[in-house]
Amino acid sequence: MFGVAFSPDGSRVALGDNNGRATQIYDVDLAGSREWLTAPVPNDLVGADFGPHGVNVVASAPGGGLIVRDASGGDAVRSIGATRGTVAEIRTSPDGALVAGAVDGAVVGWDVASGAERFAVSSPGLPWELAWSADGSLLAWSDDDIQLRVVDRDGHPVPVREPSGTDDGVVSGAFAADGTRLVTAHRLLSRNVPGTGHVEVADRATERVLDRWDLDVDRIDVSPDGRVVAQGTPSGDVVLRDLGTGRQSRILVGHVGQIWDLDFTSDGRLLATSGQDATVRLWDVETGTQRVALRGHDSVVLTGQFSPDGSRLVTTSGDGTVRVWAVDLDDLVEIARDRVTRGLTDQECRRYLQRACG
Repeated sequence: MFGVAFSPDGSRVALGDNNGRATQIYDVDLAGSREWLTAPVPNDLVGADFGPHGVNVVASAPGGGLIVRDASGGDAVRSIGATRGTVAEIRTSPDGALVAGAVDGAVVGWDVASGAERFAVSSPGLPWELAWSADGSLLAWSDDDIQLRVVDRDGHPVPVREPSGTDDGVVSGAFAADGTRLVTAHRLLSRNVPGTGHVEVADRATERVLDRWDLDVDRIDVSPDGRVVAQGTPSGDVVLRDLGTGRQSRILVGHVGQIWDLDFTSDGRLLATSGQDATVRLWDVETGTQRVALRGHDSVVLTGQFSPDGSRLVTTSGDGTVRVWAVDLDDLVEIARDRVTRGLTDQECRRYLQRACG
């Protein structure tokens, strides 16, 4: 699976399948995942994303470019950018007006309603980790030079702080909630030497570094409220810091091996960490307590994303599977009641549901 995204209402999930070469859309409910739509895609570079209201889904098109489909029936609404070739990663702006796609050697932006190309920005190799700011005014990504690039909605370059040297590469980045600060994880380009990585918090307008932390980091994310920075390390520990003060607040210990993805719930209370050890772990951000370790994948968990309401989590793995997990305790209780053949003992309730039976 190459890409995955929830619809904003959390009722459907779009998957990019690099084995079956299809964009798949599933209805998600407590009874399980029901396949809702399968549409052909060009090859193993597959992207899919929902618009903000779940009305349309934008996906890689078999003939190149993108195809916009109606999310209620799957009918094709329009084609976009067919001359651009295969679009490997797709991100729709928060307002749903623009869609950005990664093609070989460029990031291209299109108007979703008209299909008109709004911008095309050259970028070495195949761009990755496309990310819009919360207000949709900025788009950031990394490229094959391991450098961060930022543009506005018209594709005009937005200045970001230049690396401190020719050996300084940016491996991950995230906007703070208000878009005024950019948090980036850096590493040496020429060699992978433990203890040489660092994280910078920079004012986007002035390019001034506001804070710096010496730490080897593979993935970074900022909570939606802008208070907490989560930093996934090569060892599997996740370090939480207060973005305002820079103070380290928690170290989340549980994974073995590299952290591949991080995602906060929309209220910032839970953090999902996806790891090399084939587990996804959910953490209470305030206390640093591990709520649960989700086991079931047979290989590295590549991505993990909460539904907008935080009640479900969808994960993709190197084992070629996608799983949708119930996160809300009431949902888990409902599933248990539907599937168990006997009542749970009080000990089992306390162990698995973290509360007494009743």
